[in-house]
Amino acid sequence: MTLSKQIFFSFFLAVPGAAFFAQVSTDTTFSDDPLQQQIEILAEQLADEDADLTTLRESLEYYSAHPLNLNSATQEELSELMLLDDIQINNLIAHRNRFGHLMNIYELQAVEGFDLQTIYKILPYVKVSVDPDRAHFSAAEMWKHGRHEIVLRDQRILENRQGYTPADSVTLAENPNARYLGSSDHLYARYRFTYGNFVSAGFIADKDAGEEFFKGSQKQGFDFYSAHLAV
Repeated sequence: MTLSKQIFFSFFLAVPGAAFFAQVSTDTTFSDDPLQQQIEILAEQLADEDADLTTLRESLEYYSAHPLNLNSATQEELSELMLLDDIQINNLIAHRNRFGHLMNIYELQAVEGFDLQTIYKILPYVKVSVDPDRAHFSAAEMWKHGRHEIVLRDQRILENRQGYTPADSVTLAENPNARYLGSSDHLYARYRFTYGNFVSAGFIADKDAGEEFFKGSQKQGFDFYSAHLAV
């Protein structure tokens, strides 16, 4: 039996900070990265044994630069932090509804499920403010403090499949669908811009394997486009 082999590349770009992160199908070690060491410790403490360290790292990098206000954070935002379980989140929201805003971070000790170890764990990524986060901002402020994400992906089966091999005119005349018009590359591109939970915009472009790319029947490039804008 012959197994199909695939090659896959993914690139991730995050701004501000102009940090560039490339992920390939090889193991990468971050032994000299303090944040990565902390993430590995946190991952061991999480109840989910299959926690995605890449997703956890991206989440903590974002909240390190944009601390989550525990007085206004929604259940969804607290869950996206990936450091609190459902019981802790529900208890925090119930505490806010009953007693009002937290006055400082250590008031969390009065919330069931929040001990000092939990508080120290989330401390670098949260804040306590009695003033609600501003919902009014300028375009310059949004662009400066917003987050840009770019993902580029190229996926191809390495085996030489018949549909991509050259064919003579007789074969094509008898069966025009005997060969693919495009390459065997499956191309994917995604861009997303976010500014806190106020603005989200982006687009996705996708080309299936075998489809033409910027030529023939597909002069517009990708064969699928999607975009969104939410304010």
